Amino acid sequence: MHKSQRDKVKSETFYHVLQKSNNENETEPQQTDVVDAPLNYQGFKKIYMEISDHPQFITDGATRFDINQGTLADCWFLAAVANLTLNHKLLAVVVPTDQSFSNNYAGIFHFRFWQYGRWIDVVIDDTLPTDGNKLVYLRSTDPNEYWPSLLEKAYAKLYGSYKNLEGGLINEALEDLCGGLSEFYSAKRLELYEIMEMSYKRSSFMGCSITASEKEGQQRGDGLITMHAYSVTDMETIKLGQSEIRLIRLRNPWGGNAEWNGAWSDNSENWDLVPKEVSKRLRVKRYDGEFWMAIEDFQRCFTSVEICHLNPSTFIYGEDSRWYVNMFENRWIPNVTAGGGLAYKETFANNPQYFLTVRGNNSTCTVVIGLMQENRRLFNKDNVQLELTIFKIKADHGHHLGKDLFKSNSLVLNHKETVVVRQLTVRISLPSGKYCIVPSTASPNEEAYYLLRIYSEMNINVKEPIPARKKKIWSCH
Repeated sequence: MHKSQRDKVKSETFYHVLQKSNNENETEPQQTDVVDAPLNYQGFKKIYMEISDHPQFITDGATRFDINQGTLADCWFLAAVANLTLNHKLLAVVVPTDQSFSNNYAGIFHFRFWQYGRWIDVVIDDTLPTDGNKLVYLRSTDPNEYWPSLLEKAYAKLYGSYKNLEGGLINEALEDLCGGLSEFYSAKRLELYEIMEMSYKRSSFMGCSITASEKEGQQRGDGLITMHAYSVTDMETIKLGQSEIRLIRLRNPWGGNAEWNGAWSDNSENWDLVPKEVSKRLRVKRYDGEFWMAIEDFQRCFTSVEICHLNPSTFIYGEDSRWYVNMFENRWIPNVTAGGGLAYKETFANNPQYFLTVRGNNSTCTVVIGLMQENRRLFNKDNVQLELTIFKIKADHGHHLGKDLFKSNSLVLNHKETVVVRQLTVRISLPSGKYCIVPSTASPNEEAYYLLRIYSEMNINVKEPIPARKKKIWSCH
């Protein structure tokens, strides 16, 4: 079934259930999605009448200020949701707005998430975990607004339980919310601001965090939280005399007054030095978890930045920022196709292979490759260490290369993450020619499913050799 047809069927399933419930005057649908919670709570209560007499799905538009973390340690997801609210078209994909507690209300809601090359629909009932009549997890600033809490519940259902959402990386959630491809950067990188600024102009989502030896969630003297995820919500360059000040706006999903308290913070005297119209436009003096920092302080305080480039097939890109995308889905099978990393010369060639051709004379193409392992969080399995290798080959005969892969073919790249994460991402410029891409696990005989995505600035040719491991999903631009 074509991707768009499959998504249509899933949406129609929700609306079919909705219509059936309304036709049968059902206001108490059978609960099928109670999601285990890791912390103490009194139980699940229905939003309408049991928690609120006047609930609303969305009030005055969905914004980043609706995101306020509860007792669940899922700041990585909440920081990504705050980013999502900045892109209204994409937000409407994930959070369908034709839902309410009044019109056609049947006690169910649905949300959409990207999972390994396709969008899927998740349907939930309208019960939420509470302590008394108070929500214990994600909640909106408006006590009658419930889209954030319901979205969090749908995400918990996607991964099996609330407990499975404890601990994660921002890029995982960003990819699930937009279908994009993420890159990791050290916050200490010299050209970081230029990279972030270019990504921001391309509508990419960004988050950051502080890795520290201190206890997780500890607030430092400067107001920042260790081992905690922040959203990057804006970037500005302002003039101060003959100098330029490069600023980054961040938001803490805790909300409230847990904010940076240094230069360019809400109460900083630095704002008195700039023209009043600039201060009025940018400065916000309120306790909402959002604040500005100069790039120098940002790089000194934070340790990592995660940038998620949006999938061009999600129709939110402008013409000037288009990527070409090829996707392949496969698995490593122990003693068959799980040959391990490049260090294992005897078995390395057993891994799946993909042939890539950059056409043209003296052309160079920027390529971003993402190798993502599938469903590890859902089944509560630790991620395996991934490795990606690229050879430049003299000829493409269309057949899987054996041990002769190492003969007369030059190694272009061999990369593996030192930290075990869901996805390995590399960016490389490839001159015109033919290449063999080998995705693998670092150790042999590791069983895992994976999705390989290849983003390119040019329309390159990517194919699987004979015999094909698995049919290609799609190619789009």
